[in-house]
Amino acid sequence: MARVVIFIDGMNARCRLEEKHWCEYYDVSHFGNAIAGPRELVMIRLYIATPNRQHLGEKEYSKQRSYLQQIESQKDVQLITGYMRQRIRWIEKRVDSAIAADMVYLACKDYFDQAIVVSADADLVPPIERTIELGKRVELVVFRGTQPKIYDLERVASWTRRARPSYFKPYPSN
Repeated sequence: MARVVIFIDGMNARCRLEEKHWCEYYDVSHFGNAIAGPRELVMIRLYIATPNRQHLGEKEYSKQRSYLQQIESQKDVQLITGYMRQRIRWIEKRVDSAIAADMVYLACKDYFDQAIVVSADADLVPPIERTIELGKRVELVVFRGTQPKIYDLERVASWTRRARPSYFKPYPSN
């Protein structure tokens, strides 16, 4: 049975969910188990910037903090955080690089046979290519009909799978 690690670009996934008008605050464990299917799910890794009160405002900041606390309570989900920095506009820092480093590192350490990547960020093309060169397969979960063009990601991934609304079970309190 193939061993699977799931790498979720949290902000990227949330933006795609918002575009699709699906639930943005979803049960990450349910999602991970749904896309892993019968394969052995080794771990689910969610990469996201910690909420910033100045960036979000008090109401949204509280909502996102509560959501991250719910995620942290899930035993099969590992939360890896970056941060938000304001330059001309607010940008997320240390998230893509953490996904890239972890994917290649875990592939080298033989933690998985297959990686599942949930992102539309072309910055992940090089780590996907390196992971495949290390003999691992990389599945890309895509949100058809959303804004980003993911041709480069689809070109390098071993295969793609279309996201479905049933994968995203909302948290009741959000």
